[in-house]
Amino acid sequence: MEATLTAEMPAPRPSRWRVPGSAGMWVGITCEFVEFAVLFCVYFVARAHFPDAFEQGAPRLSKLAGT
Repeated sequence: MEATLTAEMPAPRPSRWRVPGSAGMWVGITCEFVEFAVLFCVYFVARAHFPDAFEQGAPRLSKLAGT
């Protein structure tokens, strides 16, 4: 007596891979990332070019307020 097994093949996956979320959401996240990257680059370039100004301004900052 022979038993034959038949297995159903899973449904094929769609050929197009999709990132979760809408395109607008990812554009917004990317814009925020680029904005902060530019701000940090500007800060470090300014600090490298004008170290005296940053050194003179540091004592005037409020440690209590964080500014």
